[in-house]
Amino acid sequence: MKQSDEELLESVAKSLRAPVRASDGFEARVMAAVRTPERSSVLAWVVRPRVLRLSPLAGLAAAAGIALAVLSLDRAGLQREQPQVAVAPPTAAASVDTVQLVQFMLVAPNAQTVSVVGDFNDWDPVATPLREAAGAGVWTITVPLAAGRHQYVFMVNGNRWTPDPAAPLAVEDSFGMPNSVITVGESAS
Repeated sequence: MKQSDEELLESVAKSLRAPVRASDGFEARVMAAVRTPERSSVLAWVVRPRVLRLSPLAGLAAAAGIALAVLSLDRAGLQREQPQVAVAPPTAAASVDTVQLVQFMLVAPNAQTVSVVGDFNDWDPVATPLREAAGAGVWTITVPLAAGRHQYVFMVNGNRWTPDPAAPLAVEDSFGMPNSVITVGESAS
């Protein structure tokens, strides 16, 4: 370094080391604010923002717990909404139900919209939108599906095709993208 650079640095350091005098009454105002407890209502305490930090594993466990609660509530709602139907006694030629309710679920906390598209809805991205469970990033819908093997994917934000991470099988479609597979009914065994 040059001599002038050193002198400049020493001058700056000297000015930074100089004591700073606060304005008159500054210390008294600070101490008064510290000693006086903030008097707020219970509502203000309840709605005050808080930081919640979770590890990825704890976050996944929390999302699974929320999903389980949503599924339980959704199933309870479906059971109450089903109409009462008179059932004839079974006969020797009774057939097995060919339609079953299947619940699709995707954990996508950053998604704005999610829908399920597949061979059961002609791959229509607006036909089967999922509902988000209380802003928790867990998207779900229950769909009646006919017995058989069905291919599907989730459409996230209207433009990203996402295979179901919980699906046991995945096959590539004619475009080279993996599709999830679900088997419904007696052919599932």
